[in-house]
Amino acid sequence: FLGSDETNHSFVYNGTTVTDILPGIPNFGSGLGINDNGQVVGQMDPDIVNSISPFIYDPVSGLVDLIPNVDTSTSNTGAFAINNSGQFIVNNGFNGPARLYSNSSEYIELTRPENWVGDYGFQAFSLNNQGHAALRAATLVDGNTVMQAFLSNGNSIISLGVLNSTDGLGINDLDQVVGG
Repeated sequence: FLGSDETNHSFVYNGTTVTDILPGIPNFGSGLGINDNGQVVGQMDPDIVNSISPFIYDPVSGLVDLIPNVDTSTSNTGAFAINNSGQFIVNNGFNGPARLYSNSSEYIELTRPENWVGDYGFQAFSLNNQGHAALRAATLVDGNTVMQAFLSNGNSIISLGVLNSTDGLGINDLDQVVGG
């Protein structure tokens, strides 16, 4: 079980014990994904200057700040999902890019579909054990935000339809995607 307390600190509950996974982080931290190995990914503000950065917490090795290894050229960078192989998703702000990391420095950029017009937003929110991700792309049409859900299998981006204002929020190991 992954959660956050009133001080915006993330914790892991393993059935008997609650562990603060961000001790000593002065501002805030949010755990956003957990795998079956107890590894957690999320985002934190380690220095109270609103420079949100991604992290991995491992129950054996502890907290790893991904700043030295992950491109954080955009503000509000966070890690959003991790699978049982340790692959994880990092979104570089709202506009992207979304990246699938196989370790703390090697990644595949999850590019926008060729037919997607605009670059207002592109983010991945979940990841299955095959390394496939559920995503959303957003653009502005007549001043309104239009979003669409997509599936990335690591090699290509597949549109999940033309529904207005949809997000790909979750994906399971059968590539079934849930959104809204």
